[in-house]
Amino acid sequence: MVWRITITLWLLLVFGWTIFHTEVVHGRQTPVDRTLLRDVICEYETRHLADTPNLRARAISHKQALGWCQIIPTTASLHNCRWDMLAIPAYSKWCALRILNACPGQSPYELAICYNPSRWYGKTIAGLYAIADRDRQWPKTIAIGE
Repeated sequence: MVWRITITLWLLLVFGWTIFHTEVVHGRQTPVDRTLLRDVICEYETRHLADTPNLRARAISHKQALGWCQIIPTTASLHNCRWDMLAIPAYSKWCALRILNACPGQSPYELAICYNPSRWYGKTIAGLYAIADRDRQWPKTIAIGE
């Protein structure tokens, strides 16, 4: 009897972890809204300059990434974007979306890693995307329930 309970609990644990890992970590349940992901990335990249939009647009990182979305000039050139126009917020966001659309990933984590190859960055952006996606869906959920 005890071994049946142990096996059942073990199976539930493995099954639960598989669902969590697939659905939450890799975000396979719904297609990624790349425009929302782009907005999350661009806001995150220059979050320390949130009070000064002019400085955000002209920001230069220690790795020479430029603009609102902090795009490295060589990356911009690889995706047929003009690096000299990255100080224009709309152009920087357009170029960031172009980079994300060229990425092969299917989850927010994979796409964030493609944008900036760092596990920490991928996890951070995936978490922020999940919050932004939930908050964006929240009014629709309430309206449907009423």
